[in-house]
Amino acid sequence: MKKGSILFINEKEAKTLITAEEAIKLSEQAFADFSDKKVINPVKLHTPLYPYHDGYTNCMPAFSATQDVAGVKVISVYKNNIKKHDLPATIGTIVLNDPDSGCPLAIMDGTYVTSARTGATMAIFSKYLAKEASEVVTVIGTGAQGLSSVIMILKVLPKIKEVRAVDINPAARKHFIDEASKIYPHVDFVEFDDLQSACTNSDIVVNAANSSVLLLPKIKFDKGTTVLVLEEDLKPSYVKKTFDAFVVDFIDCFVERSNISLNHRHDAYGEGVELVTAESISGEIGDVIAGKKKFRKSDDDIIVASSIGMGIQDVMTADYIYKKALKENVGKELEFLDL
Repeated sequence: MKKGSILFINEKEAKTLITAEEAIKLSEQAFADFSDKKVINPVKLHTPLYPYHDGYTNCMPAFSATQDVAGVKVISVYKNNIKKHDLPATIGTIVLNDPDSGCPLAIMDGTYVTSARTGATMAIFSKYLAKEASEVVTVIGTGAQGLSSVIMILKVLPKIKEVRAVDINPAARKHFIDEASKIYPHVDFVEFDDLQSACTNSDIVVNAANSSVLLLPKIKFDKGTTVLVLEEDLKPSYVKKTFDAFVVDFIDCFVERSNISLNHRHDAYGEGVELVTAESISGEIGDVIAGKKKFRKSDDDIIVASSIGMGIQDVMTADYIYKKALKENVGKELEFLDL
């Protein structure tokens, strides 16, 4: 590429340049490197727009010393986008920079990258926290994140025999099953419309539902269940009462990001607040991957895990896509600097 130019990679192109297995491997490496202090990953800058707009924007810079890659993701989440604007609820943009000069190398999709690495995180949580004999997965909320999560989980847990799909929208359940069964025809996909029935005798429960009410407290989990949370606030009192361990990706960011959002929602809507503390969290998944900690002590433990999302995952994934795009001549070169 010409000096001072950047490569523009759109979402459609990004989807063709990385596999589920590659996304999982990259996030797993990112978590381990974070545990070993080989990355710079500041707490994300979280900007809620309540009550003026029902959404927020996050800014997530990161640098990997092992990969020597740097960049930043800017991502917005507006839960009403689908109904109001016919747009995705989550829209992201990633800028990759040359770590030696700071010069931008690429402006690229962050929407698909976010979906891929979020699903990869659910797979990694499952790999390191679920019982070895896990055979049944329940997915609550069968939208894009629910589908991405189950596709990724089945990559790392090939012994899964049954996936239960729970959603208040029958069309969403059907779409989920149609898409997932194309990839995993040997797995039994079953529709459920009752939360408790779907979670009883399930080994892994993924909550990807965009719900205005808390769903998990409505469920009695069996011993040994691993609960993976994408879309629900976890009150410390509920966690302490229900689970044997609470695992996240990045404790400092999880606490700060959760509490900023909770306080803004309290100010805007008068909702009650129970702030999250570092003491209410057992530890980080990177420490498990690096062999420093083990949170599942027995097959009877009920474990909950939740991801706040880390910029280092996005940047490492984006860098992989960028380098592959250069090799395969994908994307559009744009003049950027006036050199």
